Amino acid sequence: MTIHTGFAWLAWWLLVVIMLMRPLGQVVQSRAILSRLAWRKWLGIACGVAAFVHAGLYLLTHQMVVQYMTDPFYWTPTHFFGWGSVALVLLFIPFVTSSHAAHRLLARRWKTVQRFAYPAFIAAGIHVAMATHTLVPYVCLVVWAVVYVVAFVRKRKSIYVEMPG
Repeated sequence: MTIHTGFAWLAWWLLVVIMLMRPLGQVVQSRAILSRLAWRKWLGIACGVAAFVHAGLYLLTHQMVVQYMTDPFYWTPTHFFGWGSVALVLLFIPFVTSSHAAHRLLARRWKTVQRFAYPAFIAAGIHVAMATHTLVPYVCLVVWAVVYVVAFVRKRKSIYVEMPG
């Protein structure tokens, strides 16, 4: 395993943990998970750093920086670079708005900006699956989608149960 691959897997698994924390905590009703949701900020920063280091090291070690920036082939959805690029751009937005200053500046819009992590997760999963030729990222995406839907349905159900009739 090369060093950029290590950073790639670190970024991917951190992103999986970040994306599963809230819905999994809601589904299993685990205070142990839900009490650690504040960790997502720091896990997200670590994920962003690992993703950017991975991309930079990959391009530098393969001497592809100019080619990547100028050849449109690398930006198509049929190439894993395209999905990685989309994921990187979408991860950059929540990454730079993770500070307290950005939170105060964006106020109510901060949470909306942080939701860029959802399409980034999907794009990163496709990127990892295409780059590694494995189904593991797709399995992670499906598990996350199921857990997210179950948590969403439970949340909606509890809202209707608690409302006075």
